Amino acid sequence: MKKLYILPIVASVVVLTGITSCDVSPEEKDTSKIPLSNLTWSEVGKIYGNDSDATEIFKKDKWKDFEGKKVRWTGKVSEIESTLGVLSMSIVMRPSNTVSFGGMSYSSDDISFSPPEVLVILKKSEKEKGLKYKVGNIIEFEGILDDWSDLQSHVEITNGIIIE
Repeated sequence: MKKLYILPIVASVVVLTGITSCDVSPEEKDTSKIPLSNLTWSEVGKIYGNDSDATEIFKKDKWKDFEGKKVRWTGKVSEIESTLGVLSMSIVMRPSNTVSFGGMSYSSDDISFSPPEVLVILKKSEKEKGLKYKVGNIIEFEGILDDWSDLQSHVEITNGIIIE
């Protein structure tokens, strides 16, 4: 009788794993024919960056103006991860080595206190290039504005390529 209870649990885990893997590996597409937008991080970061005070409803409405646009920006690598063969890079767009607590500021040339503001999900063909980078490297990248997340506090760029 106990074996019958295990089967639904195993099936649920398989289904959930399948859903997760779909979210990790977004559809790659040929982006060469999409024109490069003149959107700057300053424009997007005012709304979706770490210092933004925009409401979630405003961000949701404004995202319609940005979604699907191809951008080329430069930032500082804060993390590189590989999930199911897809390489993603967390990027700090406005690095700061100063943090303030209780009216006092502290600085360090060795530490960045800025959380990443952009997640670039690279095309599979860019994986080898991406693996050459280390945390702290400055990188120029291009890709499609796909989504934003208040929970994870970043803008997501898919079909990313590294400009060398």
